[in-house]
Amino acid sequence: MISSAAFENFSALCIVLNVICVLADHANKPAEFEDFLQLAGFVFWLLLCGEMLLHLLAQVSITISFACCRIPLILFSDHAHIFML
Repeated sequence: MISSAAFENFSALCIVLNVICVLADHANKPAEFEDFLQLAGFVFWLLLCGEMLLHLLAQVSITISFACCRIPLILFSDHAHIFML
């Protein structure tokens, strides 16, 4: 799903729209426009968090180790990039 062309195009569209919203910010803007920019920024932030979560879940491998009751979460199971939380 995350490697599909539709997902990548949607992500790119969201980035372009976010940049447009950031560039549209200016001094002496109406309160309604300020509210719109804040809402748009929050929506784009949520979309980015959702995208990062999908990428993370696509690459996560969870291993359970019962030594000393530790449950390490190993992210990015590529041996060159192992991050343990």
